[in-house]
Amino acid sequence: MDRHQAHPFSRIRPISRAIAVFSGSIVCCSLIASAQTVAGITAPVTQPRPLEVVKASFARVLAVQPGERRAEIRRVTPQLFDFHEMGRLMLGEHWQAASPKEQDEFVRLFAQMLDRVYLVNVGSMPLASVTFEGEQVSGSFARVTSRMPSRRGDTAIEYRLMNRGGHWTVYDIVVDGVGLVSSYRSQFNSVLRTASFAELLDRLRVHEASIKAEQGR
Repeated sequence: MDRHQAHPFSRIRPISRAIAVFSGSIVCCSLIASAQTVAGITAPVTQPRPLEVVKASFARVLAVQPGERRAEIRRVTPQLFDFHEMGRLMLGEHWQAASPKEQDEFVRLFAQMLDRVYLVNVGSMPLASVTFEGEQVSGSFARVTSRMPSRRGDTAIEYRLMNRGGHWTVYDIVVDGVGLVSSYRSQFNSVLRTASFAELLDRLRVHEASIKAEQGR
């Protein structure tokens, strides 16, 4: 791979940091029940609110043994993240120009790339306490805000969710004002200014293959 080809996908440190901080939010999060039993009567099940979705997803990861954590993360992330919406937002007008098959391929490759970065950081990150400040819901969109202490002071973490069919999913993470979607969009757009969508997919495939080779998989 030449220098120009490798460049757009080598600058993932800010992204890695965002994912690492996101993984820290699994600490001290308890699973909130969606139904309560009183005097033997079970209340109707209601859809979890955005804050509950974020907490409960990562509580599942904490509940398993360390050796099983990666497998559990791979089960949790497709339920928590809306990769299709993330891909659409990252590519903007380029998304519409792609065929449905190309869109699906991009989502698959991006999800693999994000999953790999996330797993690496979860495996190496020490546990830390997170303070959830609350949620803001506006129609079918919501924001869950939190803070995590770090050596340089508190880190602000915001989870952006959307509701489809009564289910809240995360479509972006913003860490200290830097969004996951906007960061990747800048990198992908830098490629698409001079390359076709098919070439972007080729570069993602090569990038994924190189990572697997480095990890001996």
